[in-house]
Amino acid sequence: MKWILAALIVLVYCYLLVAPLLRRKAIPKKLQKKKDLDGECNLRIRILKDAEESFAEYLRLIDHARTSIHIVASTFEDNNVGNVMLAALYTAATKGIHVSILLDANHIRLSRSGKQYIQCLLSMPNVTICDYARFHIWAPWRLFDCLHMDFLVADGQIAVLEQHALLVQMDEQGNPAETGTVSHLEDCFEALMAHHKTAKHHICALANRAKTEHVKAHLDRLYQQVGRHNVSWFATEDYAEVTEPVAAAAVLYNPALFYQVTEWMRQSEEQARIQTADIKLDLYMTNRLMQLCNYGKGAILQINAPLQGRMIEKIKRTGATIEEAPDDDYGMEKGSAFSIGNTIFGLGSMSWEKRCAYVNSEIYLIYKMSASISMPNGTSGLTDSP
Repeated sequence: MKWILAALIVLVYCYLLVAPLLRRKAIPKKLQKKKDLDGECNLRIRILKDAEESFAEYLRLIDHARTSIHIVASTFEDNNVGNVMLAALYTAATKGIHVSILLDANHIRLSRSGKQYIQCLLSMPNVTICDYARFHIWAPWRLFDCLHMDFLVADGQIAVLEQHALLVQMDEQGNPAETGTVSHLEDCFEALMAHHKTAKHHICALANRAKTEHVKAHLDRLYQQVGRHNVSWFATEDYAEVTEPVAAAAVLYNPALFYQVTEWMRQSEEQARIQTADIKLDLYMTNRLMQLCNYGKGAILQINAPLQGRMIEKIKRTGATIEEAPDDDYGMEKGSAFSIGNTIFGLGSMSWEKRCAYVNSEIYLIYKMSASISMPNGTSGLTDSP
């Protein structure tokens, strides 16, 4: 009898572990339509061409923030980049700026020194660090959940989305506006922080005050050293000069994100060009791609991952065309982007991988430029998100 009971418990636990992969969240009827773009748009955008420019914008926004900094990070490691980021955030916190950070609990890689830096930040009353979807033995389904987006918002007005686009909401006088597309990213951040899967980051306090002061002094020196060697990274920018106006824009989230993105492509008058880090189609995604090719203008897929023969045949049966991603394309490790002609673009965290069609933490920006633009990699579209 005991063995039977133990076996039943194991079976139930295994079911809870894989259940999220066996079911698909239903898309509400009211969301089964193409998301309209906001015509009253005060957004301006600049495409960041490489990792150095993206990192420089992160540090610039942190250094020039006046009231708040909100960061969502799908991965975090205390390498050279991560340590400089922590030093910048610590310096901002010492100025009284409210710093809030949301990390993927399953993708945090911290050494002993990295934990000390986090401890130092958490010792300040105006700093909040939370984990999303932390795995727990009593919640095994969280093992396959993830925080699949990256963005930074400063003062609720300026943002870097997916490390590829600088977004500024600006009024007619050229000043940062109080509301707009970037405000939707703020709303997304607040919703994730309030989600039941989010919990405060737990890490033990430093052993003594002397140790804390030593770590703070090290962060100060690190930030000053970076500032001396990279002065241009911290210089004030005229955003009206370095960004392009957006005619209309919309921010999309799951559960209807994949449906709405493909609906934009299906109803377009021109062929869609899709960039994605990986592609693993299930039946639902295969059918949507087939509808896009059979009832729309078709699709060209650029994939930055090696494909097996079966997947290549599966894609070709939908009618889509496969192209190699440009060798100089920046940041195609995850996420996706698309373009329709030279005016409508999309940029987001969702790659064409079956889990991304339903996981909660996906985000996408669709926008229409007021004039045709050419992207850094030479194509009419955005480089993919990292």
